Amino acid sequence: MRLVFRYITFIVSLLLVEYVGMFLCFLVHNLILYQFRVLLITGALKDASDVNMLRLVFYWPFYILGFVYFTKRLSKDSGVLSIMIINCGLYLGISMLFGFILIPGTKEYFLQSFFYFFIIVTFLSPFILNTIPYYKKLIANLKGASPSVAVDSQEEEVVYELGVGEKKITLFIVFKYLLFTLSLFVVGALVFTALAMCFFHKQPFKLQYMWDMVLFCMQFSATKLLLYYPLQFIPLVCLMSEIVGRYRVLKLALINGGLYIVVSLVYALILKPDTRVYFSYGFYYIFILAMFISPVLLVRVPYFKQLARSLEQPHAPHMFKRMLDFVLSIK
Repeated sequence: MRLVFRYITFIVSLLLVEYVGMFLCFLVHNLILYQFRVLLITGALKDASDVNMLRLVFYWPFYILGFVYFTKRLSKDSGVLSIMIINCGLYLGISMLFGFILIPGTKEYFLQSFFYFFIIVTFLSPFILNTIPYYKKLIANLKGASPSVAVDSQEEEVVYELGVGEKKITLFIVFKYLLFTLSLFVVGALVFTALAMCFFHKQPFKLQYMWDMVLFCMQFSATKLLLYYPLQFIPLVCLMSEIVGRYRVLKLALINGGLYIVVSLVYALILKPDTRVYFSYGFYYIFILAMFISPVLLVRVPYFKQLARSLEQPHAPHMFKRMLDFVLSIK
């Protein structure tokens, strides 16, 4: 089970990196063609969401089987380049499978720019993840992985994560906060999509309408990630590191949902007053509800439950105090 979760963690992380990579590719492509306009950002988000959703629906069943099959046959001495070749090669192979056998009409996609954008991002995404210590260790464990090896390494990681130590702010601790907070946001976006489909779905049996709703929710969530997450991260980390006692999940849910409301008010009253109009839309309140629900769902996963406890008291450093000391030490 732990080995399965390792594969899921790595593959989902690849997908997120590739989504960001496709957004940047579309953005640069649009900037070259049309120069700078605000609409180019939303257009790049929409294009990245469209192609990644199609790939997720049609490619992933084949991709997961192929990725697990090939990585289990790698030697421990093989470098990250082997993962890069497997990841990109699977995209090319599955594209050929659809283009020449399953859906021949998709051969026309070989002439589209996004096909070559995907080749670039699928090749680079494992290298990008490998620069992060956690994923570097995860890649090493996936190469030639067996259940017994996965269990032993998992036990070592848990001991390391829950060890108190000197409680200093290290790059590894910052990465754990990034992993947990981004996972919170991803779960919140999925909950938001599900709730929006329930509350606003007026044509339940029309696939096009359902698809448009999913795209809208993804674009709305991606916009929140780009604009809200940078302002939420430090307060969320500081408050989460002070959680202690009973009802930890409830406290985390209140912090996560409350910070979204606070950042919305900051945008509406100071940074971008035009966003006040969102307060009259139902999807704004559904997103608040999703932010409250996401911590409750995320900690149901044993790994994230352990991760959350390691980022709270008494295992975590007092982040606010540490940051304040750092700021005061700057001359």
